[in-house]
Amino acid sequence: MCRAEATGHRCVRTRAVTVRNTGSSVAYVTVISGPRQGTREQGRDRAIAPGWSATLRPGTGRLLFDITLRRTGSAAGRLEVTHVD
Repeated sequence: MCRAEATGHRCVRTRAVTVRNTGSSVAYVTVISGPRQGTREQGRDRAIAPGWSATLRPGTGRLLFDITLRRTGSAAGRLEVTHVD
């Protein structure tokens, strides 16, 4: 959470989030982003195999609001955030 109002500093936008699929089935991730508050658009699903990582970006001039996770197979889906830029 950014507390820009309390400190008087501007919040730094998240440019990228790297996630690793630590589950045992393929995970599909989607970035939810938008050009401003109140406008949210869903990106394309991206498949991440077990043990693999992917870097998710909201796009130039866009805000990153959320990352959704959907899995295949019967095993629970699980992502680990390994880096935020």
